[in-house]
Amino acid sequence: MSGWQPIETAPRDGTKILGTRLDGRNWEIEVIWLQQGRVELWDTYNGWLEDNLEDGPTHWVPLPEPPDDK
Repeated sequence: MSGWQPIETAPRDGTKILGTRLDGRNWEIEVIWLQQGRVELWDTYNGWLEDNLEDGPTHWVPLPEPPDDK
């Protein structure tokens, strides 16, 4: 899968993904996971937060593979 997908297609099993939403004129991109109709995310200023899906991200992509340090 490549490119941003609608949030309705995101996994709902706690898998960490990248989520994005338009905040004013800027796109915010955060590591999130969806579980039981809620969005969990890491906020740089406030730490771990919960948000409801209605106000949360609109699109998602899988996390990229980490670097191979071998």
